[in-house]
Amino acid sequence: MVRKEKKQKKGQKKEQKKGRKGGDRQENGWGVLRTMMMCFMVFSAALCCYWGCWWWWFFLVASTIPFVLQLKRRLMKFAKPEIVEQLKIIDQGTACDIPAYILHKVLFLGYKGFMLSWGNLQEMARSQCLKRVEVVNVKLSECFFQALSSCETLQTLELNSCDLVTSISLDSSSLENIRLTRLSKCTDLNLRSPKLSKIEVYKCSALKHVSITSDVLERLVLRKLEVLADLSLKCKTLVEVDLTGCESLQRTISEVFSDGGGCPMLTRLVLDNCKSLDMIKFRNALLSSISLSGCLAMKSLLLSCLNLTQVNLNNCPRLQTISFTPVFGDCVFSNSGDCPTADKSVKDYMAENPAVASYTLYNGVETCVGTSEGVSLLQGFLNIVLLMFYSGHSWGGSFEEDDLVVRNGSQYDIKLAPTEPATFANLLSDLSKLAKLLSGYYENGKKEMANYFKHLSESMQRPRVSSNSSETEKRRYLKFLRHHPAFASPSQRIELIKSIWHAFKRMGISEAFSFRDVMIKLNSLFKEKWTKIVIANELLHKVYRDKRKQNQRSHYKDVAQDLLRFIRNLFVHGAEHTIENGLQMMENIDELDYLAGHYFSVFIGDLMYYLVLQLDMTGKLRKVWDDYAL
Repeated sequence: MVRKEKKQKKGQKKEQKKGRKGGDRQENGWGVLRTMMMCFMVFSAALCCYWGCWWWWFFLVASTIPFVLQLKRRLMKFAKPEIVEQLKIIDQGTACDIPAYILHKVLFLGYKGFMLSWGNLQEMARSQCLKRVEVVNVKLSECFFQALSSCETLQTLELNSCDLVTSISLDSSSLENIRLTRLSKCTDLNLRSPKLSKIEVYKCSALKHVSITSDVLERLVLRKLEVLADLSLKCKTLVEVDLTGCESLQRTISEVFSDGGGCPMLTRLVLDNCKSLDMIKFRNALLSSISLSGCLAMKSLLLSCLNLTQVNLNNCPRLQTISFTPVFGDCVFSNSGDCPTADKSVKDYMAENPAVASYTLYNGVETCVGTSEGVSLLQGFLNIVLLMFYSGHSWGGSFEEDDLVVRNGSQYDIKLAPTEPATFANLLSDLSKLAKLLSGYYENGKKEMANYFKHLSESMQRPRVSSNSSETEKRRYLKFLRHHPAFASPSQRIELIKSIWHAFKRMGISEAFSFRDVMIKLNSLFKEKWTKIVIANELLHKVYRDKRKQNQRSHYKDVAQDLLRFIRNLFVHGAEHTIENGLQMMENIDELDYLAGHYFSVFIGDLMYYLVLQLDMTGKLRKVWDDYAL
């Protein structure tokens, strides 16, 4: 074994030496060529000056161009590939910390429509030095994965938006991390590696079958795989599984997580928003936490888990039977009245769990913010209304406050049976009625509604779409409601504004024009100059003046685009202006969001509405929306 390792090291040193020689030879060749060209141009210019025929000089220079290009191509053949440890291929070129002449030999310019070649991949894999590969928006053939399987040093693989990939099969002895995102045509994923410790797969909309074998895998993330139906795991050390948004999973998934199902060390399981999952039944000795939030079809939950301590059943409106053994005994909870104390009216629930709270900001401004219970309540009932609409039912606004119940503290239901057809007009009536019934709970003693909830209530009671609107407008309106800023956390809203501004700065010409159209639309909604509001507040004024001092030419104007820029600067630099005598006086960074919401929650709500309605959060805004919606 020692002799074999010495041979391998000796071989690697030889390869490095060859690569350096090839590079030196290529660089020396270019040096000679440049010197010859300079001498030729000076000599020819002197002759032409002596003869007085300048046009001859241009003719001579132009005639040498084909010769120079041919000589360059020949010199490139002498270049030998050095050790390549990191390879990144993107749709606008290649980014890698190696010289250009090696890129010509080993790598590939990843423009759209470019197909990676088999010969280059084989050569790259034979180098036995490649550790990380990242490919973005490039067409890949099957040979790509065959070549990577033969690379014994590959540790990390990341693929994003590679549309031609239909299946992935990797049997690698060295692969440790893999991340796959938006492989829209990939249907099968088969991974086998004794060192595979982390797997993340996001938004592969066609992925149906997943098979994973690993001896050290601890965390598995498979999110937004809408058609995933078959999951096979053979992972002895797997501790956490996240299957959020896998809408096609059926009850057979229980067999995977049961004792003897391939992941005996599992302690945490997340099955949020698995909308087709109607039953979970398994036995697992080590499972301590399970989350089924948003499983709209879930009817029965039967668990036998010795160490189970956390169960999340938020927004499971059809859940009828719950059984935990032995931690919670054999008690079965159902909607038929086995536990009559589990149901509470909205009024009683809100009396114990207020929907709003008063908060005093750094500069003494008192504002009204929504609590986590208030957010969950309105979001839960909104999801019930939308669920009934998608399943072909509606109330047409006929339910009353007494029909709204909170079950087991985290489930929301409308007792009145929906009898109306699922028309968009009836849906708007349901949304309007729901907002009217609940809006009073989101007001403080001064009859002021919590930040962002006022905009949400108005969007539900006076929507800007109607039954005569196009299907696209209706779909985008509901998309906006489900992800309204009122339902986001302060940190999510802060990151949202910063990401929107950052995306705008990176937009192309046509996309930037569309974005500015939204800003122009928002300009017409202003009722007063926002700069006057800013100047009246101490902290906002500091941020406003600080920007003017840094760059006098980029002062703020009373337009929507500058207001967006100002709010972004508040979130980025606002905390710097609350430092006194070297101490941070702001108690919580969330105060910046509360401050922005106190004055500009309507603007932020309208901004999100028109970005969704007119741009559908596509292009550069797509990643912004994905991060926010997740």
